[in-house]
Amino acid sequence: MKIKRPFFCDTFAPALAVGLLVLTVLAGPFLVRQSPYQSEFAHVLQAPSLNHWLGTDELGRDMTSRILRGARMSLLIAATVQSAAALLGILVGLIAGYSNRMIDGVLMSLVDVMYGFPALVIVIVLVAVLPPGVPSLIAALTFVSWALPASVMRSKVMLLRNEEYVVAAQALGASRVRILFRHVLPNAIGPMIVLFTQGAAATIISESALSYMGLGLPTSYPTLGGMIAKGRDYLLGSPHVALVPTCALVLTILCINRLGNALRLHLDPRLQRFQN
Repeated sequence: MKIKRPFFCDTFAPALAVGLLVLTVLAGPFLVRQSPYQSEFAHVLQAPSLNHWLGTDELGRDMTSRILRGARMSLLIAATVQSAAALLGILVGLIAGYSNRMIDGVLMSLVDVMYGFPALVIVIVLVAVLPPGVPSLIAALTFVSWALPASVMRSKVMLLRNEEYVVAAQALGASRVRILFRHVLPNAIGPMIVLFTQGAAATIISESALSYMGLGLPTSYPTLGGMIAKGRDYLLGSPHVALVPTCALVLTILCINRLGNALRLHLDPRLQRFQN
């Protein structure tokens, strides 16, 4: 019989990696003194050195400070989008799963409509219509991210609504709000944690893809996708301009996805059966 490893063992390494990543990004202004916006035309396309750890770009700007600023913006957008999407999805899922068929049908029809259109296409349309800036990008990404948490939460509520402790709370006269937030939500929150981490990685990919296409944040913001797009013109002579932000993006996605997979492995009962 296979011995199941403790939850701490499997999640410690990815959690530590994500924690170090976040700390490095947040401490960027203290680690690197160069401004991500200051141009030094005497040091254009300079290779990595002691003065510029990751080299400089086509305008002589320090790549290290720009990478840290871009990664910080990506993590901020991902955390904000997934927090808003999770709150909206949890609310919709709770109401749909614990209400009558009519309300459930209406809310799930909205979810089906969201599933019927490619998310990236919707985001591109919204970004083109809304005024440029961080709030507009966050609103567009949140709009396409709430459906999955809502669907998952609704499924969990449908399973839990007939449990004995829920029926007992109903018999004692507890209100629907108390039952949902006191008895149902705490037992259904596990999948939301997994969706948050995996959704954060997807949000960073979407934000970088939009910046790569020139549809994301304004060019005044250093973004990983924007740096990759500009660096592709210098792949032959100065490959670090494109490779450094690419490696930073891949490393960020891998760390977050690894943490999400570890959490899913321990919080998903269907996967736990295969471990035993």
